[in-house]
Amino acid sequence: MLENNASLIEKIFLLDGGIDEENRKRIAEVSVKYDVPVRLIDTMQIETYLEKSGIPKYKGSYATYYKLFALNFLECATERILYIDADTVIAKSISELINIDMGNCAVAMAYDALSLRYKMKIGMHTRKYYNGGIILFDYKKWNDLEQKKVMNHLKQKHGVYAVVDQDILNIVFEKHYFTTL
Repeated sequence: MLENNASLIEKIFLLDGGIDEENRKRIAEVSVKYDVPVRLIDTMQIETYLEKSGIPKYKGSYATYYKLFALNFLECATERILYIDADTVIAKSISELINIDMGNCAVAMAYDALSLRYKMKIGMHTRKYYNGGIILFDYKKWNDLEQKKVMNHLKQKHGVYAVVDQDILNIVFEKHYFTTL
């Protein structure tokens, strides 16, 4: 990603659930090589926040929720935050992606293929379903209002979804708030 995008990236935040010393050194080397600061977010902060907020764990862990609540722990002045799953390969510029018109939307995601039967099972009424592997957040809108909707839903419906973070975003924002990447 940095090979093609270093000039577009203000800072990289990595969720740290136990990155060992050898990999911390590698991360630091990449940070220096591309002149992009990297900040590790201790996932224990997110877990403590979720625990205090009364969010139940999913299968004994909060890991699936990290990306939805990590924005609370970022120190940045930017308007947009691009979340990218660790297993995603970025082979060209992300310029077009990060500069899309989001209108009044707090979240932008790409369409995903999912059976209508599953969508009905989780209570969705629309044919559109979005993938959570790459998410563009409007930082202010998300932190001010939208994550509260997600939190309320998690408290009511925990443990009933197969793709928890992705399903929750699709259900909570089914009728609005999405822009397509």
